[in-house]
Amino acid sequence: MKSSKKINLLFVIFAIILIFAIFFVCVFNQKKFCKVAFYDVPQNIQDAIQTEILKLQNSKIKFYTLDNTKKLNKKIAKNFNVLISPNSKNLTNVKTKQIPDSVLSKIPTKIKLNTFANEQNYALPILLDHFQLSIYKTYFSQMEQTFSISELPLFLSDLEKYLEASQIFADYPLLVIGSDDNELLGFISALSQSFLHTTQYKKLCTSIYDFQQKNKLTPDMFVNPIFPAELELLKTVLDKIKQYQELKILHPQWTQITFADAQHFMTSHQISAIATFLSTHRKLPYNLVKYYETYFFVPHDNFTDFGIIAPATCVSILTQGETENAILNHLISSNSQTELSKLSMLSPTASVGESSDSIADDVRFFAASSDCGPLCSINEASFIEQKNAQIFCTAIRNYLK
Repeated sequence: MKSSKKINLLFVIFAIILIFAIFFVCVFNQKKFCKVAFYDVPQNIQDAIQTEILKLQNSKIKFYTLDNTKKLNKKIAKNFNVLISPNSKNLTNVKTKQIPDSVLSKIPTKIKLNTFANEQNYALPILLDHFQLSIYKTYFSQMEQTFSISELPLFLSDLEKYLEASQIFADYPLLVIGSDDNELLGFISALSQSFLHTTQYKKLCTSIYDFQQKNKLTPDMFVNPIFPAELELLKTVLDKIKQYQELKILHPQWTQITFADAQHFMTSHQISAIATFLSTHRKLPYNLVKYYETYFFVPHDNFTDFGIIAPATCVSILTQGETENAILNHLISSNSQTELSKLSMLSPTASVGESSDSIADDVRFFAASSDCGPLCSINEASFIEQKNAQIFCTAIRNYLK
């Protein structure tokens, strides 16, 4: 009997040791994997990047999709090795490693400066979106004949005059898909950057961020009782938009316009220009957009201190290792950049990567050649929690009624 109990005890001890051994082996093997996390990246772009990373040979890589309703924090580095996300105020709160100079040298100076803070590049931009202006070429040709206009608007005052004059052809000269929060903030960002210039635009983004840290945002915060003094720069821009609405060069109900509405207005030839993100432009039917000339949202007449609103998809490394560096080098390589641009229809960032088409190629040129390079929109630059962005957009719509 005693011998039997002894055998059973030894068996239990052996089983416990075996379980612990298996556990530690699993943990050890898990650490061998490079864990890549995606945060707030559209599914089509995530799929494209994941496909490219899997082309790496002899690398053990696992992919994860993070909950984008929760803000990023420094603890993420304990669980993941690589983070792929939009460049944003949220991303700057993460403790990332410096991107190697050998990788950064593959993209133009102005583009890499967009992710430089605290004396380091905290991320590597690999794709650029862009809030752009598209002019209906048919009406432009008619404007050429009627008003002897020889070139597309180059400055904000030119654009205003062009839109006003085009009212003889278009019911609503300028259209924006303002029911979408991201599009609404993209338009306000582009106009702010043009109207105020980059230095003031960055100040505006900081003011919006600081304001929400100290105040509760409400849908009526701009109309009851008064517009906050801390956001006077924003009021300047919104009052400019009100002026456009009153002149009827911007659709009076633009803050309610949907994607389907935009297609209808384009199909029925009721507009002479539309302002959208490149990613939204790509969703519009080709038989509509092929009649539009697309370029950057024009600057103020005094062409200095000017950038373009071009949110970036970025790669950040949270640990420094061979696989992490291999991922960086691969995603910024010419072949990978060409494939990513082709699949996403966005602009590559590498100097030598081929763009999906001339529109995407122009975005890279605009970003690399403008005084201040690509800039985040207010959405990425000022908001960490999307619920605050939603309330803020509602407040803007209420003010513009």
